[in-house]
Amino acid sequence: MKTKSFKPILSGLLLFLLTATFTQPAYAQARLGFNLKASIPPQSASNDFDKLAAAWTEPVEPQPSPAPEETTNGQESANLDKIIYLTFDDGPDPKWTPQILELMQRYHAVGTFFELGRSAATFPEVVRALAEGGQTLANHSYSHTDLTTLDYGSFYNEVSNTNWAIRNALASSAGLSSQVTPCLRPPYGAVNSTVYAYMAQIGFVPAFWTIDTLDWKGIPGDSILNNVKAGLEYPNKVVLMHDGGENRENTVEGLGLVLHDLTLAGYHFQPFCIESGEIAFR
Repeated sequence: MKTKSFKPILSGLLLFLLTATFTQPAYAQARLGFNLKASIPPQSASNDFDKLAAAWTEPVEPQPSPAPEETTNGQESANLDKIIYLTFDDGPDPKWTPQILELMQRYHAVGTFFELGRSAATFPEVVRALAEGGQTLANHSYSHTDLTTLDYGSFYNEVSNTNWAIRNALASSAGLSSQVTPCLRPPYGAVNSTVYAYMAQIGFVPAFWTIDTLDWKGIPGDSILNNVKAGLEYPNKVVLMHDGGENRENTVEGLGLVLHDLTLAGYHFQPFCIESGEIAFR
């Protein structure tokens, strides 16, 4: 899958513009339930929505690391600049996903897996293993189609059928449904005003990335590591990788290097979409 990188900016203007743009009652409910500051359109969007998206973004300058905050129990909270969000698209895959899960567990890392509905329906045991392993699950459409080309009925089927496949895979295990998030990552990062409206209408929040590892190009593991390190100077480190779709041997190798090197550097790996239904950016 070919994707493009972008540098997001979290702006309060986003919430204002979205509130003014969408009028569906369901959107008001979603707005109350989710932190929409993470719903940032990629700069690669190429459609009539560009003008509105441009109003949400501006160049991001690297920020100094914030001082640790004190928690209620007196312990220092993790430095926010040392948090990384690992995300994986196009799974689950019976060969590559278990290898990625094993690495994540070895380093006590939690990530977010954006599932394809057709794969989740075919390999429910892999979906269940991810949830049992503490990972969070999100929506990547059913058949990896460009959502900007769909009418509402087709869009609804792509998203709702994926949601059903994921939740059905977890139905036999009580409590695992809390690992399912309300986040949707559009295939190819392709969005427009219609896609945003459809998402809001059914209560989903868009989730993108800030660091593209380019693992989809089949590059070596050390190149994947270098691409991640190159993005560490920017805030909100959401890393895009893939656990399905093609041969992901290099992704597994690169993930091992990322987890090893960044753990030694003091980084922590947390889920992008948390259980409460809020985006990790708070």
